[in-house]
Amino acid sequence: MDHINAEDDGPCGQRIFLPNTFTGSPRHFVSLYQDALAVVSRFGKPDLFLTMTCNPSWKEIQEALLPGQEAVDRPDVVSRVFKLKLEELKKDLFFSFVFCYRRVPRSISRYFPKFEAPSSSLSKVMARFLKKA
Repeated sequence: MDHINAEDDGPCGQRIFLPNTFTGSPRHFVSLYQDALAVVSRFGKPDLFLTMTCNPSWKEIQEALLPGQEAVDRPDVVSRVFKLKLEELKKDLFFSFVFCYRRVPRSISRYFPKFEAPSSSLSKVMARFLKKA
């Protein structure tokens, strides 16, 4: 029987709690928040916080689309191009001279376990930043 047409005023259906494995649920966001706090408590506050967003007008995405298609029609292409650009950004940060004449310190590279920086560079880079400030 339909709840709207029912004579009793009881609750409709049953309550469902989404687990933290369901992306976008409140428990999922709480879990992500707790993970971030655990990283900060283990390693300390980060020296640098970078964000990167995807632009659907990137040349690589537009070249991969068929005539009449938009970027929303091909999420596989968008995610692949974003992943490639993210890896390129990480490569630029960790293996080129972006911040100083030496490589990026271990305090930044610990958030990306694939990339390792020389262990002795942290104190030298931090001392150099403190002298400039």
